[in-house]
Amino acid sequence: MTLSTSRRLLHVVAAFGVIALMGGAVYGWPSMRQTLRREGALRSSSCDNVPVDEACNEQELSFGLVFTVGSWANQGGRLFVGIMLDRVGPRRTSFSCAVVCSIGAVAFALASNKLELAAGYFCIGVGGAGMQLSLQSVSALFPQNKGLVMAMLSGAFQAASVVFLLFETVHRLLDVSLRALMLGYAAVLVVAAVACLFIFPMKPYGVSAPKVTEKDTTVHLDAASVVVKTTESQKTSEVVPLDKRSFGEQVRSPEYLLMIFFFSITVLQAQFTIGSIGTQFEIKGDSGDLSRAFNLVFSLSWTITPLVGLMIDRFGYPCMLMIMNTVMLCSSACLLSPWRGLQYATAIFYTIGRVSIWATFFSFNGSVFGFKNYGKLVGGGLFVASCFSLLQYPILEVTLGTLDNEFAYVNGLWIALCVAMYPVIARLACHLRKPPITGGCEVAGKTDITVSDTETEDLGDAEGTKEAAVAAKADTVIEIEI
Repeated sequence: MTLSTSRRLLHVVAAFGVIALMGGAVYGWPSMRQTLRREGALRSSSCDNVPVDEACNEQELSFGLVFTVGSWANQGGRLFVGIMLDRVGPRRTSFSCAVVCSIGAVAFALASNKLELAAGYFCIGVGGAGMQLSLQSVSALFPQNKGLVMAMLSGAFQAASVVFLLFETVHRLLDVSLRALMLGYAAVLVVAAVACLFIFPMKPYGVSAPKVTEKDTTVHLDAASVVVKTTESQKTSEVVPLDKRSFGEQVRSPEYLLMIFFFSITVLQAQFTIGSIGTQFEIKGDSGDLSRAFNLVFSLSWTITPLVGLMIDRFGYPCMLMIMNTVMLCSSACLLSPWRGLQYATAIFYTIGRVSIWATFFSFNGSVFGFKNYGKLVGGGLFVASCFSLLQYPILEVTLGTLDNEFAYVNGLWIALCVAMYPVIARLACHLRKPPITGGCEVAGKTDITVSDTETEDLGDAEGTKEAAVAAKADTVIEIEI
């Protein structure tokens, strides 16, 4: 069914809304951490000698574990969500993810220890990430602006972090308990789940009906009097565009592998930074204002995503990756400085870099590989990246213990890794520049294409010669999709 422009816009706006409600809520962790500290959560007896308003290493490690579990779920859980999406479609997937997120909010509200908090944050992470993944295909409603729409959805994902910033503000100013706030959040998520059942379709946007699967397929062109025959041996021998290949071929392609390698390195840096940013700011003398400013800037990232999407559509993926890798490098460089004022620039650089790289990753997979296997491709890539990002916890443990809270070493490591990513991006650009080679067709049992005199007159007058008419007819044949 063809949707009108207003209906297409409605679907995009609805997707933006539900993603902004839960997508990247776990990345409001700097604010959630402050709320938990204010309530004295996870403060063990070993912290008795540490003032309440100061960081305690044992408590920080417990917080680090909770965030690591939630952030892993927000990335790695998309593999399972992706498999579900490819099987049951956006409607059921988005509904299920909203329900899971709601369950996580309830579990987090009622938690009394580290494992229960981690379990609740895990569900919030899986549900939020799954909501974004299940609705990414709405970009197919505007094929000329796929990059723009996907970037906007990535911005909505980051905007969800404002939820916990609002909770922290209400908790601080109005003294409303975290339990009441999280239970109210769970109720809103249930309403969103019901809305998903009425708005979104059963099948992903832009996915056509199943193609003919017979080994030998013959198509007759009455107008051109040509028979095109494709055999199974020809199908396997020809090199087809990436979006027409099987799932296995797409996963093994150098384009996919290089993107996943780059993305995994970036995710580790991004997850460690946002998980430890509150601690790093406090070491520099912050009383909470910097953390709140960081969270606010991060949640406003959706405002720049239209520009990011337009840049993707205009300049292409390698150029965007080069720019955003440089921006992430600058964010780590700012953290090396003890000057607190410079950390506002850290928040801006980090936010721009993170939202742009995530937007580019999602747009890259949809544009280069299509949406037929989109759920598994994106979910698999995020699963690999999330497993690699589990290194953030031992890195934090070493930094707080062996390195005695000295974050300069790890920020230097991120800078070195960013520099090492430039050759990877250049290699990816080389592969993307290679034109796809399409296979040939067996035409009516021979390789010649004949054109009648009448067809020569019809086509030749426009093209100038009979040879041009043959070429035009050949183009018509080659463009047939079997």
